[in-house]
Amino acid sequence: MHMLSMGMLAAGIAFSPSDSTALSSLKQGDLLRVEAKTRDGMCIYQRTTDDSLFVRRPGEDTIEGLALSDLDRLELSLGPRSGSEAAQRGAIFGFLGGAAAGVVTGLIISQGADPEDFPKDVTAVAAGLGVGLAGGIIGAVIGAIHPGEA
Repeated sequence: MHMLSMGMLAAGIAFSPSDSTALSSLKQGDLLRVEAKTRDGMCIYQRTTDDSLFVRRPGEDTIEGLALSDLDRLELSLGPRSGSEAAQRGAIFGFLGGAAAGVVTGLIISQGADPEDFPKDVTAVAAGLGVGLAGGIIGAVIGAIHPGEA
């Protein structure tokens, strides 16, 4: 199943394994994400023939051939994300996850409370903002420490 032709993705540049023009633009040493019937993961590009892609795993010297017909998806890594980009992304995901957990927690906490003292909606919003802020800070720190690949 060849899903994509060459195009930009958030995670890198995706190639259809049957696109010989795109495959010919790869250079030895390029970092690739491979999804195939026989393996998935990061690989370092070595060369291509008419029917195979030759790669090696990072940190290993053994070159393995993958049949082009077995490839489902191939992405060229754009390199590591910048620390600020990763921190921003982590903050967004952390805030959203924390806010959702906070709203649910606020609703649960306010179940037995007197509505005049603690209205459910106010408690839920306050908890959502508080836990969301904490989640955003934690997400930003994690993103800055572990930026990942673009």
